[in-house]
Amino acid sequence: MPAPIGFVLITYRDPPQIARLVATLRALYGAGAPIAINHNQDQSSLDPALLPPDVRWVRPHVPSPWGSWGIVEGALSALRLLYEGGEGPDHVALLSGADYPVARPERVLADLRGSGADAFIDARPVHPWRRDPDAAADGPLGRKVNAGRSNQEVCFRRYYTTVWRPLGIRLRVRSPWLAPLLAPFSEGRGCWAGEQWWTMGQRGAEALLRAWRERPGQVRWFAERHAPDEAWAHTVVCTEPGLRVDHRNFRYIDWTSNAPSPRLLEPADVPGMVASGAHFARKFAAGSPALDLLDRHLGIG
Repeated sequence: MPAPIGFVLITYRDPPQIARLVATLRALYGAGAPIAINHNQDQSSLDPALLPPDVRWVRPHVPSPWGSWGIVEGALSALRLLYEGGEGPDHVALLSGADYPVARPERVLADLRGSGADAFIDARPVHPWRRDPDAAADGPLGRKVNAGRSNQEVCFRRYYTTVWRPLGIRLRVRSPWLAPLLAPFSEGRGCWAGEQWWTMGQRGAEALLRAWRERPGQVRWFAERHAPDEAWAHTVVCTEPGLRVDHRNFRYIDWTSNAPSPRLLEPADVPGMVASGAHFARKFAAGSPALDLLDRHLGIG
């Protein structure tokens, strides 16, 4: 019988914090909860002895510099470990080492099962240079994929513009009319983007693995672009025929600092994140006292 939920971890620093996250997931979801991890050993050394022996490791690890395709490939490599052999968990959540649960398992599973969706992901269509009037409203960006004019322009530059080399001459194509003609998108399979973090049902997870295996041209396109982790999975699941997508990702993330990374969460934030309906929150500093408060809320402290 498949596990109700498993976890894909993509990590690169703070081994004790990673060990604490894994211990908490097992305390909440059971000693056999499937967990697979891609840890970038190039950035910090994570001793396998810190984690339970049945945690599955991507070996060799996939290097995952910020904004690179390695983040996507590392997550997919770990996801494949959970589904090899033919039977994977009913759902799988993507987490980093700076994430932490904020909801009890019974509510998490009730939300996922009650929705009936195959993918839970914050995803919005990318309109070439905001030519669609429905995308014209301004909205906060803060280097976060978000709704609004600024985001549409950022996403167009990231995922539509390309370098063309006619006769060996290097030209960057930025035209909102020409660039979409060179991009691997169409009316039926457009580009979607949003927050990196997702939870997949089994059909959603299988769609990601199948696209990784069977769409090399699409993979190459995104691999050559900045922040493919904020668009590749979104594009796959939102354009897959018959796949049901819930655009809630059930994550609590505070971008009010308007910085390249979300604000570190503190003890004073705990009531808000608990009341938000989120399943997981980020980012937490290693050893943050907010984690102790969450342990007590979750009944494991």
